[in-house]
Amino acid sequence: IGLLFALAAEALLLMTALTARAARREADALALAAQESAAARAEAESRAAAEAQLRRIEQLGALGKLSAGVAHDFNNLVNSVGTASRIMRDNAGDEAQVRRLAQMMEEATERGARITRRMLDFARRAPESAGHFDVAASVDAVCNLLSETLPRDIALEWAVATGLPPVRGERSEFETVIVNLVTNARDAMPAGGAIFVSVSLDEGEHPRV
Repeated sequence: IGLLFALAAEALLLMTALTARAARREADALALAAQESAAARAEAESRAAAEAQLRRIEQLGALGKLSAGVAHDFNNLVNSVGTASRIMRDNAGDEAQVRRLAQMMEEATERGARITRRMLDFARRAPESAGHFDVAASVDAVCNLLSETLPRDIALEWAVATGLPPVRGERSEFETVIVNLVTNARDAMPAGGAIFVSVSLDEGEHPRV
């Protein structure tokens, strides 16, 4: 009987050892899987951050192209205001001329403020995660900005079809593309010309804007 109990105890110990070893292997496998999952998640987050940074750089690059055209325009505005102020100083007694020059200065400063405000709105728009946005509103916003910054000998016109559905994507990236296309067209027309932006729905198997 003692021998039987000893054999049973030894068998129980062996089974316990095997079970413990299997449990350790399973725990090690779970820990490894958790580490791989954490590494994959960290890699995905790092990739997403890098892509967002790249989109931000592209957006700022487009803003830089706009600034190149705006600098000349702002220089003209400053010169106009400076000239008008000197004429007003020298002809302070001519009320009609002073009023006319004051109105010209006011219009120049309003235009400069409008350009600055729109460029700041564009610059501050942070890249966002993909979602749905209104194409018509986006095109109107960016083309209004571009129309203020293009040289006077280049006309910008745009037309957006009515009833366009919301588009899935990133609005800031979409607007950056438009800015790059228009500024490239501007640079290709040193003698002036016209730029036309048209947005419509492609009624194919997979509708596209």
